[in-house]
Amino acid sequence: PEGPPAASCQARIAALLKHAASELGIRAVIAMTDAAAALQVADRVLVLDHGRLVAKGTPAQLRQQVQAGDLDATLLSSA
Repeated sequence: PEGPPAASCQARIAALLKHAASELGIRAVIAMTDAAAALQVADRVLVLDHGRLVAKGTPAQLRQQVQAGDLDATLLSSA
C-alpha cells in the first residue's frame, strides 16, 4: 500500500508495539502521522512541522502548551 496506514490502524499498531515493548522491557520509537493517536499511546511526543521540531514533551505537557497558546492546536489534530 502507498502512504501511511489509516489513523485507526496507526493507533492499534502503536498500542500493540507499546504493549510489546513494555513486556520486553525495551523502548520503542514510532513515527506516526496521526497526532491524536500518538497522544493516546505515547509517553513522550516530538512534534514536527515541515521537518522542523516545534515541540516535545508528554501528551499532557503538549496539551498545556496548546492551552497556553505556545503551540498551534492544528499540529496536534488529525486533520
